[in-house]
Amino acid sequence: MVAFRATTAVAPAHRLSQEHVDRGDFAAARDASARGEHVDASELILPADRLRELLERLPRSPSGGALVQRWSFAGTHFHGAASLAGCELRATRFDDARFDAGTSFRGARFTRARFDRASFGAGADFSAASLGTKAHFRSASFDDGARFAHAGFQATQFHDCSFGEQASFRDARFSVRARFSRSRFAGRPNLTGARFERGADFAGASFGEQAQMVRVRFGGDASFAGAEFGERARLTHWDVDGRLTMRSTRFAGPMSLHGARVSGDAVFRFARFGGTVDVGAVQVGRHCIFTEATFAEADRIGPLCAGGVLTFAHASFHRECSMEVDARVLAMPAAHILAPARVVVRRAAVVLNGLQASSRLVLSAAPGGGAQDAPRLVGAEDADVGTLVVSGVDVRPLRLRGADNIDKLRLESGARFEPVPAGARAVREAVAEEHLLRRRGGDGGAWYPAPCRPGIRYPERPPDRAELARIYRGLRKAREDAKDAPGAGDLYYAEMEMRRSGAWAGMGSVNGLSGRLGRLAESLVLWLYKYGGGYGVRPGRPFLTLLAGVLGATALGELGGAIAYVPDGVRGAQPASLGHSLVFVLRSALLLPTGSSFVVDLEAEVIQIVFRVLGPLLLGLVALGLRARVRR
Repeated sequence: MVAFRATTAVAPAHRLSQEHVDRGDFAAARDASARGEHVDASELILPADRLRELLERLPRSPSGGALVQRWSFAGTHFHGAASLAGCELRATRFDDARFDAGTSFRGARFTRARFDRASFGAGADFSAASLGTKAHFRSASFDDGARFAHAGFQATQFHDCSFGEQASFRDARFSVRARFSRSRFAGRPNLTGARFERGADFAGASFGEQAQMVRVRFGGDASFAGAEFGERARLTHWDVDGRLTMRSTRFAGPMSLHGARVSGDAVFRFARFGGTVDVGAVQVGRHCIFTEATFAEADRIGPLCAGGVLTFAHASFHRECSMEVDARVLAMPAAHILAPARVVVRRAAVVLNGLQASSRLVLSAAPGGGAQDAPRLVGAEDADVGTLVVSGVDVRPLRLRGADNIDKLRLESGARFEPVPAGARAVREAVAEEHLLRRRGGDGGAWYPAPCRPGIRYPERPPDRAELARIYRGLRKAREDAKDAPGAGDLYYAEMEMRRSGAWAGMGSVNGLSGRLGRLAESLVLWLYKYGGGYGVRPGRPFLTLLAGVLGATALGELGGAIAYVPDGVRGAQPASLGHSLVFVLRSALLLPTGSSFVVDLEAEVIQIVFRVLGPLLLGLVALGLRARVRR
């Protein structure tokens, strides 16, 4: 069996020596290039005048410039202000080349640009150049004033490059994803108007003191992970058709992202903002993530709009700050508020679980919002709410399991919780967690009001009744401090309800006969306190109890003959009439002396003793209930 190997003819290389350059003898190199041979002009010293002579002898491209085809200038030193402006460079390499100040490739056209590890002096000019299908400038270095304004790129590699002062990519076009990872820009780099049609990667890049990136468009994802910006970064009016990643990005001073539009996620996880922050009029199509970000000097954030979740989880705010947000969910779990802050919400389900606020935090609704999109506070579990002030925000879905300093929570603008089910014996306010407990059958019924549902994916963890009693106790104290006695009475009723139902429900968990008897006695006392006394905040129940007792004792005295009466002018006692029995019972209940006309036997004395005890007690509970209803 005979094996055949396909072979491809490779054009021989022509070597251009330094001697040829010094004599200006480029005829052989020109002829070799015209024949399609590779011309090796590497490791030479090529003065500007000799380069001009070389370009004049080369054939012309259709555009009129010199045609440099299949040349290699690897490691060549272009001495003086070398100019290849307007040239057409096909398969030409400049790896490791060195260019002095004033080098120009202005308007040049490349099939592929290879400048890996090349160094450029001041004023390198690639303005309006077309850098071909691949432009590689990996590890290249540029002195001050490098210009790529209006240049056109396809696949671009500026990895680990360094740029001096005033580097400009103004209005440059990148039709394939551009990579500037770990590049370093000094001074004031200018990328205003640049277009990255398929996104860009600036991960680990370092920008100068005043980076100018205004009206930049990213047709795909834009990554600035680990990048560093100087004292004043102006990144306004960006248009990102993808994901914006600024994970671990550092802003040394004031920064502005004003007017940006991001269609995907905007990720600022671990970012650090050392100065003021301007993210006004920013639109994020999906989630906006500031998890574990640090705001050292930010005094205003927003208006910031996110179509999904806007999260500041574990973020820290070190200066007095005002935020204005509009999102489906505003999540600030475990955020650290170290200075007074105000959060104005246009529409969002707000989650503050684990919040740590050592200074006053005001959560309020933006004016002019509709009732359907009204902001709602859905969670402050395990949070320190002692410095939280809520104004104009719906608190009906609020869950406070494990929260601290509930007694110092301020709910302003008439904030109220959703009433208990209509079928309950008493209409009163109830926190969302009690509604959840009821829905699960813990207190009967499966009714769960829509306003108490979070409306987002949220773990449903109904607390035990002891925890609910603690929550109600704190809310009651907060309303008492706010001089809202009727509201405090409602919450006291709810607190006692949780104590009563908890005592009965916990009967089986107590070991020992004495413990169970104690729980039974507690349940009985609380049951009597509720249905007989309305917990001291419902005047109707003790009044009805007293009325029923008076009528029952009157009927007993009338029908059973327990109460005797001696009419005036008549000798001998006779059974009291209904009216006389009612008067006897009322006198006993009101602690008035019994008239001499009544004959008190054993049964009547028992009735009198009972009502001399219960009457003042129930009347006192009626008075307390009335006071709880009308006191301010």
